[in-house]
Amino acid sequence: MKYKYTATTHAGDGRPANEDFIGVQEVEGGILAIVCDGVGISNGSSIAAKLCVTSIQKDFCSSNDPDYLKRIKSSLSSANDMLRNYSDEHLGGETHVTTADVLFLHDRNVYWGHIGDSRIYNIKNGALHRMTKDHSLVQQLIDEGFLTMKEAEYHPDRNVILKALGEIEDIDIDLSKMHFNQFDKCKFLICTDGVAKVISEEELETLMKRYDIYGSTVQIKKLISSRKTPDDYSFVLLGAE
Repeated sequence: MKYKYTATTHAGDGRPANEDFIGVQEVEGGILAIVCDGVGISNGSSIAAKLCVTSIQKDFCSSNDPDYLKRIKSSLSSANDMLRNYSDEHLGGETHVTTADVLFLHDRNVYWGHIGDSRIYNIKNGALHRMTKDHSLVQQLIDEGFLTMKEAEYHPDRNVILKALGEIEDIDIDLSKMHFNQFDKCKFLICTDGVAKVISEEELETLMKRYDIYGSTVQIKKLISSRKTPDDYSFVLLGAE
């Protein structure tokens, strides 16, 4: 099976450093993609994402477990422990915190793990589907019926997240998998909130339906650039043939 992918990360307008970090590599005949977004304004957030991606890649690739979901969970748990230990040893307890989304595409199966407010999307036969739910305050308020999706876009606490790596010892990671057959035309988008909060899902569906992976990448970058986002943005687009 052949895979196509693009990987993009960019510091927001006027930002001194990019607090996102991404990693994409071939593993055991599949593609492992990781997108992390360092949280907060502390010094720790500027390197948390990089530390997390590096840790996940190392643990996932060194494991022999044939259960890829277990491998993703173990890699995320190890990254969480690493961030907490690093904070204690190098920052006097100041926390390193990051969102994390991990996707492994292998033999027409896709496995993923998620914590935070970055997102994973699937566009299948022209329709866009969100595969993850934000671990955020506004998403909780939506679920409880206190906010609409439209109101959440402008809520003053829309950037508050409720779960992240490096925050607490016992983390709750969302894990799932799906299969797609040889006739499905599937693309997967993993992106930070610097993409998801700037480009609507309707716009994403339209451009991903119209363009291939490479064309979609160009269009996403053009849209974000035209809207002059202050946030860092990162995304990985991938698919199988």
